[in-house]
Amino acid sequence: MCKIEEFDFLDANFIGQVSDFAKAEPFQLFYLYNAINMVNHEGMDFYDAFILTNSNCKIIGLCIDGGYYFYGQNWTETELEIIRRRANFNTFPNGFHFVGTNSLINDIFKGVEIKTVDFKDRYFYKIDSITVTSYTSPHIITEPNESDIEELAIITQESHKEEYKELSQRTLDEFVFQVRELISNSDIFISRNNKEIIGFCTAMYTKSDSPMIGTLFIKEEYRNKGIGKALLRFVTKKLMMEKANSCYLVTERNNVSANKVIESIGFIKIYEHMDKIIIK
Repeated sequence: MCKIEEFDFLDANFIGQVSDFAKAEPFQLFYLYNAINMVNHEGMDFYDAFILTNSNCKIIGLCIDGGYYFYGQNWTETELEIIRRRANFNTFPNGFHFVGTNSLINDIFKGVEIKTVDFKDRYFYKIDSITVTSYTSPHIITEPNESDIEELAIITQESHKEEYKELSQRTLDEFVFQVRELISNSDIFISRNNKEIIGFCTAMYTKSDSPMIGTLFIKEEYRNKGIGKALLRFVTKKLMMEKANSCYLVTERNNVSANKVIESIGFIKIYEHMDKIIIK
């Protein structure tokens, strides 16, 4: 028999059950934890929060401004139909996001008469150990300094435009602020060709403060030369030696070449994540 527990607050009870769901690998709920943080600490409104259980099935749902999150395991058509009725997709505007477990999101929309498009189809990766051997890089890898801020802000803006295309609307001043923060926290590393910055890699942290690769970007004319691999390996080793025994990253399923590089370093795919948007 299906049981749905509804929550008026994202309190310790809700968070505790979310944590229990993902206790084997909390990183799978990286984006859900971000959404919870936006509600509890940044004043984001939320409109629905529930946990559905039935035998071995468990599905977590959270609806906030702009996105509905679904994470689950061992569901059947019975639970999917409950979710479909509860969500009532026709009420959501164009561009609204549905985020969560890849196969669950896809199954929910099977047979639903509403158009969607895959916004981000992602792989989550993890590495628990990395061989501490020498690596070869044709360029200098280092932390940037204050004099690099303007140049680096332009490159990070290029990276954002490449990833989000027409959805990228952030100004250069916003990237200047972002770069300053990254430098002050020692969370960005660059590759140089003489004096030119040709690429960068940023660090982030999960809910449990495990290190995570943020953005890895190499200028187009310097790609396919092993520079990105050297930079990623350098940053991963540094984070694991200084911060924790594990490191994580998120990548795009369709970025086959990048995924091969990631896996060649030793990262292992642990989760598949989907973000769909409604098209009207």
